[in-house]
Parts: sequence; structure tokens; C-alpha cells
Amino acid sequence: MVRVSAAAHTSFWRRPRWWLGLTVLVVAAWLLSATVVAYGLTRRGAPVGQQALPRMAEHVVQDVRLTTSDGEQLGAWFVDVPGDGASVLLLHGKGGSRAQCVAHGRLALEAGHAVLLVTLRAHGDSSGETSDFGWSARHDVVAAVEFLESRRPGRAVVVRGTSMGAAAAAFAAEELGTRVHGYSLECMYADLRTAVRNRTSRYLPPVLDDIAYAGLVVVSPLFVPELDRLDTVRAVQSIPAGVPVLVMGGVQDRLTRPAECRAVAEAVGPHARLVMVPGAGHEGLYAAAHALYRTELLALVQRAREHYAHLTAETPAGR
Repeated sequence: MVRVSAAAHTSFWRRPRWWLGLTVLVVAAWLLSATVVAYGLTRRGAPVGQQALPRMAEHVVQDVRLTTSDGEQLGAWFVDVPGDGASVLLLHGKGGSRAQCVAHGRLALEAGHAVLLVTLRAHGDSSGETSDFGWSARHDVVAAVEFLESRRPGRAVVVRGTSMGAAAAAFAAEELGTRVHGYSLECMYADLRTAVRNRTSRYLPPVLDDIAYAGLVVVSPLFVPELDRLDTVRAVQSIPAGVPVLVMGGVQDRLTRPAECRAVAEAVGPHARLVMVPGAGHEGLYAAAHALYRTELLALVQRAREHYAHLTAETPAGR
């Protein structure tokens, strides 16, 4: 039997624990890197700047400002048309602005519908420094719908959003209720945890993606306190029965996977139509299939107009 003296035993426990220090350093670096990434993802990407008016054929584009219920100021472009065409609200994805919706606006205008293109908070020329992936932007959607109701009363309202913009529309659905008569939700994440996991898997190699994801989840309460409420599958269940919903996604999308689009459509119920665009990636639906996209979006707008006509027939006083 080997005996260890008391002096040797004491000496062992007094030795510097280099490995303990290294562990602390690694954990600190892991959390710091996750904090830096999370901070960057939830902050304005560029300073507030002006956005030049686009050309919309012969239509007059009005530069307007909207005020949300929580005090943000939003930049927007409004193009009105005569007649009883629908009012179509267009919402961009994270990191974009209303300029990314110009082609969609032209499509709606050609079909005789008015359009409102809005830059969401913490983007472009809108106020705000924090972006929480559509949760707070639900107030932006409500403000935009209120604007359309005031400028074009007696017309159907359709909300079309992509990625974060679609999520903002979904989160606003409960408050808006029957005031919106159709939704086009494109490339919309099912829930924020899945969205983050998809991105770490897409951009990082195995093992590193697990480490990065775990770090972002740990620090998320500092930047997105409402993390577990950012669930669009649950949010779309607030869309009233009968309101037509178009759920679109790209077959090749690795940021919002086809299974997520299917889950959203199933959560909406029988009044949802699911369309997966072959060859399309994230937010690339219109570019990948112009004719299909045009057909589906305009068909949704028409269904929304029919739904609105049905509502007003039941309630002659209108909304």
C-alpha cells in the first residue's frame, strides 16, 4: 500500500489549477461571443437614412410617416388607386426596408389595388434601435392597418409579409381580428428557437453549431425577453376563421424549412393555402417563380375581397 504524506497531500491541493482557469476562460469567451452576436442581431444594422421615392409607373407615390401606439415613427410609401380594389400592406424581412417590396407593390398596382409599403422599426428611415424579430413590430402592423382604414375606408385589407415581416403580421393578428381580410405569410419562421437553430446549422460546421446555439439561448433573456412568445405557429391561430391565408415558402430554403411552412398552414386550419416554390431559397419566392407568385398573391387578394364583401353583407355598418 502506497502512503501519501500529509505534506504531499496538502501540496497537491495548493498547486495552481491551470485547467480550472482555462475552463473559466473558455466559458467566458463562449458567453462573450454569444453576447456580441445576440447584440448585433437585435440592434439596428445601419444609421437612420432617407429612402428615395421609387418609380411606380404613372402612379403617384406619397411619402408618409406612421406613428405606432408605443411611439415609434415609421417611414412608408402609399400609392392610392381609384375604385374598390383592396388595400395591400407590404412588409419586408430582417435587415431590409420597404425598398425590397417595390416589385410586389407594382404587381398589386397593376391589378388595381392600392399599396402601403412600410419600413419596420429599427430599419431604414424608421425610428427605433432594437429589433426583436417581429414581436414589437406587431405595433407597426397595427399602425399601418389603421392608416389604410382611415385613407381607404370600405375596402378589404390584405397584409403580405416575408420572414420577420410575416412574423410581425402573425403577432398582430390577435389585436387586428376581423380588420384584416387576408394574409400572405412568406418564409416565416415557426418559432424563434427553431429559427436560430436553422441559422447556426446553416452557417457553422457540426459541433460548433451546437455550441453557438447553446450560447445564444443562454444569453437570449438579455436581448429577447419574450423568446418563448415568439411562436408564429401559435400566433396564427388567432386569425379568425374564414380569413384566407396564403402560406408560401421555398423548397430550397434552409432558414425557414418547408416543415415550418407546413406547420404554420396546419395551425391556421382549412382556410390556409400552402404553396412551396421549387428552387426558391429564403425570401426569394418572387425571383424564383414570377408567374406562380403573381397568380397566388392576386388570387389571395381576390379571396380577401370576397371575404370582406361577405362580412359587410352580414353587417351593413361595415367593420
